[in-house]
Amino acid sequence: ALLVLATVLAAVAGALFEDFFERMFARPAAAAAFLLVTAAILALSEWLGRRQRDMRSLTWKDALFVGIAQALAIFPGLSRSGATISAGMARGLRRGEAARFSFLLSTPIIIGAGVFSLLDLSEAGALASQAGVLIAGFLAAAVVGLLVIHLLLRFVQRRPLYVFAVYCAAMGLAALIVALVRGG
Repeated sequence: ALLVLATVLAAVAGALFEDFFERMFARPAAAAAFLLVTAAILALSEWLGRRQRDMRSLTWKDALFVGIAQALAIFPGLSRSGATISAGMARGLRRGEAARFSFLLSTPIIIGAGVFSLLDLSEAGALASQAGVLIAGFLAAAVVGLLVIHLLLRFVQRRPLYVFAVYCAAMGLAALIVALVRGG
């Protein structure tokens, strides 16, 4: 029920503001700026988070807070997992527990996005001709995704998020410089 609550916010925000978010994706400087926001959120959650609770202690308020973070992560460059892990930590979850809830929370969003993409392909008449490629891509993404999630959970349980904050800051600054030089 808590996953549903947290997921509904992002689904509603994505549906209501789809055109707005699509315009944002056309702005490289916005994506770069949101990478810098991601870096700040990660660093702040690591620095200020209490990290005493586990997932069994989650309440509807926690799920709502994490769901708002997931909804905001529709902005390009604002990491969904970074925002939701940070939100969980801000609500007192231990780093590993916040990461686990974040990855569980990604499942309905990924499935929903996949269904919408399949509907678009179907309407364009390309679904049948692309079925083999879609199945192969789905299987490859699923295997690699599960492996990466496993490795990231192990990493995050043992190490702070600062390394991801530094990475996001470096990539955000580099992308912002490139965007500004190119006039975008």
